[in-house]
Amino acid sequence: MACEPSYSCIYSNPRKRKEASQDGTLLLAPSSGKVFLVSEEGERIASKPMKPEEMGKLASGGQLLLGGWAVELVELASTADAAAAACPPAAKPAAPPPRAPGPLRAAFAPRMRLATPSAAAAEEELVLNRGEEGETPVCVERRLAAALHPHQREGVQFMYDCLMGRRRSEDDEPFAGCILAHSMGLGKTIQALTLVHTMLRCGPQKVPVLKKALIVCPASLCNNWMSEWKKWFPTGSTSFRPRVLPPTKAQAILTVRDFIHCPPEKLLILSYEALRSHADALAAAPIGLVVCDEGHRLKSSAGNQTTDALRKQRSARRVLLSGTPVQNDLDELWAMCEFASPGSLGALAAFRARFALPIGAARDAAEGEEGEEGEEARRHGEAVAAELRARTARLVLRRDEAMLRRLLPPRTELLVCAALSAAQRAAYAEAVLARGAEGSASGLQAVLALRGVCSAGAASAAEDEEGCVLKEKGAEAAADVGKLEALMRLLPAVRAAGEKVVIAAQYRRSLDLLQAAFASRGWGALRLDGNVGAERRQQLVDRFNAPHATEFAFLLSTRAGGTGFNLCAASRLVMYDPDWNPAADLQAMARVYRQGQTRPVYIWRLLSAGTIEEKMYQRQLFKTQLAEEVMTRDCSVKEGRFSREELAELFTYDERCCCGTLALLQQAKGAHDPLALQREEGWRNEWVASLPDETLRAALEGDEELRSLVTYAADVRVLEELCDRQPGRETE
Repeated sequence: MACEPSYSCIYSNPRKRKEASQDGTLLLAPSSGKVFLVSEEGERIASKPMKPEEMGKLASGGQLLLGGWAVELVELASTADAAAAACPPAAKPAAPPPRAPGPLRAAFAPRMRLATPSAAAAEEELVLNRGEEGETPVCVERRLAAALHPHQREGVQFMYDCLMGRRRSEDDEPFAGCILAHSMGLGKTIQALTLVHTMLRCGPQKVPVLKKALIVCPASLCNNWMSEWKKWFPTGSTSFRPRVLPPTKAQAILTVRDFIHCPPEKLLILSYEALRSHADALAAAPIGLVVCDEGHRLKSSAGNQTTDALRKQRSARRVLLSGTPVQNDLDELWAMCEFASPGSLGALAAFRARFALPIGAARDAAEGEEGEEGEEARRHGEAVAAELRARTARLVLRRDEAMLRRLLPPRTELLVCAALSAAQRAAYAEAVLARGAEGSASGLQAVLALRGVCSAGAASAAEDEEGCVLKEKGAEAAADVGKLEALMRLLPAVRAAGEKVVIAAQYRRSLDLLQAAFASRGWGALRLDGNVGAERRQQLVDRFNAPHATEFAFLLSTRAGGTGFNLCAASRLVMYDPDWNPAADLQAMARVYRQGQTRPVYIWRLLSAGTIEEKMYQRQLFKTQLAEEVMTRDCSVKEGRFSREELAELFTYDERCCCGTLALLQQAKGAHDPLALQREEGWRNEWVASLPDETLRAALEGDEELRSLVTYAADVRVLEELCDRQPGRETE
């Protein structure tokens, strides 16, 4: 028997648009002058005469009518597949079942076979509805299942269980959604794609669980999602294809229309902004699942336009992906859980009374005076936090960076403090004095002015928050900014070692200075900020990650590119501008420390010594503790590392200070004059010799001028250990 060519295809009844489309095969038989439409089960659905020359004009993406069915061709089967299907070995005849299959039924088995329970247990690596009697096994494609790490398999299973009502609340109510709160870099994207792919392909009732699905993400990540899809689902591996909503209005309207009315259009990737524009139109589509990337965007308990647009969609199933589900307060956690599965944590007022207020009171008591009332508040807060962790664990799956550390090379985070230049010190003192002057700028403006002095020098003291293009360029500008000059002296050692570096900054003015400093030295660097279009951002990322790339540095705006991107070609990251929100810095750090990283990673938190930047870092520690208390199972309510009074001292500056954070910890340990300790002979040599980063240590030991710029550096774990050894504090 000759091996006939065939196409995988999708077919549907155009008169019954509400019915789901089906996967099948179009068999071409030039010898008989016919084409046959065959279902996944091997049944012949329809046939029609067709001349061989007409068959030769068929192509992937083409459409035809066949016996009342609308057929869309997906791909031409390979010669090997066609031979294996149409020419089975004669020596192994099939055993005659009660209903003998025809040759077409035997020849064209579906690519993702709906196995019997026994076959699923033997052949499929991940069966999502295992243990459910009377259901068709919902099997993750074996190729995907084999590629998933154990924590990713757990995540896919968790999401499926929540969406299908297999996980329930304390009141035995089924959840409608969930939050996958894996730490950045643990592969939330591939977990979500595996779930969506599986639920669009099959289901427990022999039909797919979903007809259509949406993936909503920041605009800069749409192409990243598409790239990940192509990576895991290359052309020909699946019968449907996702679409990224085009940026132009006319094209977007047509794409939305196709998604709504065309059965083969099953998955649409779009930005939150685009969703708001097309929410009403998309509400007509039979969307069964909405996946929200960077789900902490939905953290407002009062709601917002994005939340309203998402609620307009018909889907009751929702998955939120977020590496930082708690950033500032517990209202954010409530808002995300309420959107994912309404009612899961009760009404907001009741949630605040039961959880937020006792936990807040415990923190206040920990920072106040010791006493019986304070101890009782701490005990009650600890019990309430444990109860909240237990409740949220039912619909929030949290896995922290400890999981990532087991999979990747080590990561070392260092605090690197640099002295202000003479011009910066004068400008900083002037900005502090101006705050108290009559008619001066508001407190917020004063904070912005101080931050501007630290990051971009005296010229930026009067600039707005977004920053302006600086007039000063090159080495002269770098010399006016202490930490920039220090960084420029450190980077040659990184470059000589053949390493790449990502420099993350919050403000455009910082990126302008960095870019000018790189250009003056003839160093190649790529830059991604808000001026780079969303469609071009992934191109820059791919260029930097390419093995042949000549640029050794990537200048990254934490506002425009701090989430989602994979920059694993770099093994070093410099946090140039700190953020009040620790989640923003953690997101930026995760660009290099994530799956795909093959080298030890070093992260430098570059701060101007004794300035508001150090106060911001100290405040970050306070906020990070809040997230740990409610999201980490084995973390009880702890004392705050710093008092509110200490954190409120934003406008103090002592140019003698080598590291304000270290001085604060030394003072907490009982040191009478911590600044004097930092000036003791031999102290500098001691901390330089203890640095775990060989590149940083060697650069400091070999450059005396650099040692005058870098006033202190240490592994952040050293500071944490100092904190844990404070008098009266229990060691864990």
